[in-house]
Amino acid sequence: MKIAGLLLLLCNFTWFTFNVMSIGPIARSVVVNHYEKLDKDTYTKKEVQKHIRDVASGFTGKLRLFFYPGLGMLIGGLLLFYSKPKKPDGIEN
Repeated sequence: MKIAGLLLLLCNFTWFTFNVMSIGPIARSVVVNHYEKLDKDTYTKKEVQKHIRDVASGFTGKLRLFFYPGLGMLIGGLLLFYSKPKKPDGIEN
């Protein structure tokens, strides 16, 4: 049970770290794609609001989930916490 808990912690921590490190390039790619769509010098309020919504929806569509690796780390930590400690050989209760 300890091995399963440790594996859950390590694998999900790696997954979580990868998600955190990939946010910057994802945000940059979304913003660069939307810069190319801007072609005028002046915009109306409605056009600005539409561009803001487009950027936000483009970013959230590419955003990775942090819930699943967090839940996996929680389960792994609970497995480690509630697993019985290994008794040394020769000791009996």
